[in-house]
Amino acid sequence: MMRRPGNTMSELNDRSGEKKAATTFIYMGDPQCDRYRSPTSKYDYSQWGRLLAAAYEKAAKAGPPILVLAGDIVNRADRELEWDALAAAGGEPLRRMRVFTAMGNRGRMPAGDYRRRFGLPDGGPDWPGEEDPLFYSFDHGCCHFLVVDTNVIREEDPEGIRLLQDWIRQDLGASGKPACFALMHHPVFTVGTSPEDDERAEVLRRTVLPLLEEYGTDMILCGHQHLYCRTKPVFAREEDPGLIQVMGVAGTKYFDAWERTEMECILEFVSVGTVIQVGDHEILMETIDPEGHVVDVFRKPVRPKKRNKKLS
Repeated sequence: MMRRPGNTMSELNDRSGEKKAATTFIYMGDPQCDRYRSPTSKYDYSQWGRLLAAAYEKAAKAGPPILVLAGDIVNRADRELEWDALAAAGGEPLRRMRVFTAMGNRGRMPAGDYRRRFGLPDGGPDWPGEEDPLFYSFDHGCCHFLVVDTNVIREEDPEGIRLLQDWIRQDLGASGKPACFALMHHPVFTVGTSPEDDERAEVLRRTVLPLLEEYGTDMILCGHQHLYCRTKPVFAREEDPGLIQVMGVAGTKYFDAWERTEMECILEFVSVGTVIQVGDHEILMETIDPEGHVVDVFRKPVRPKKRNKKLS
């Protein structure tokens, strides 16, 4: 387990050194509770509620935040009792924020149902076959978010991968926002012991990661492996700080990790939420536990972006 020191949360400066308001959001991996270990109920989201309240209190000081989730929100999407327990635990902070989510591998439902439940925008490629994946993108302040359903990205589906790549090129190339985040459930860089996760990550690194790099994506936000970790900058070079992947877990189901060379920070067996502030030229993230204690801080410049040429 590693912990890296850093700067405390503050307003970001523009290039003149003057303070300016930042775009703010809360990022969380898998809120899913461990229904087998709960002392009170198999729908016990109370710890997640405390974490959300602490993150909201910190984020709201900088500006109205949104909540960004990496999927696996509940264990069974067809059980309204569990959704009700989640909403009750989220309380007033949850009611005050708009929620955007990726599709996890647990608690899955048709994309249309997710869009209606959370008010998510339409979008994404026209996926072949009978699957109904959740792809979309949206803007929040100076940030653009690309949301990818990693459940359907498979080696044996070259048509789907081609359609996805075309959509990513079109979407990111037309964004125009200074900062860009890719939100997905499964990690591109793994720390767990699952061969299936490693195989999926390898496909993502060959099919999706090169496009995220080409268009200057700043961060990959993911979950799935039920721990917190942050990679070293990937693709960093002169005048380009590179992208990083941040994996989170906000619920009470935890796994342990294998050390991987890509990782700069790994925290096991703790629920965390990450408050991210973004200016035109800098990103500042602060990760806290349910008691509001800071467990990781990281600051990085915004990457240069590639824009598609406009057709005359």
